[in-house]
Amino acid sequence: MVHEPDAVTTWWRRISLRAKVTGVTVAVLALGLVAAAWARCRSCATRSSGTSRPSCRRW
Repeated sequence: MVHEPDAVTTWWRRISLRAKVTGVTVAVLALGLVAAAWARCRSCATRSSGTSRPSCRRW
């Protein structure tokens, strides 16, 4: 008995390897930017409120 692939499997197989690699690269870079921004905001929040630096302003 042969099983038909589901819609997600068919969709995934139609995408080229280049598109998959590009998508993963963009996702990893975006995750890195979010992590860096979060770490920067977190480090600014732990500093004393008396020293206001332009780079630590809330958006």
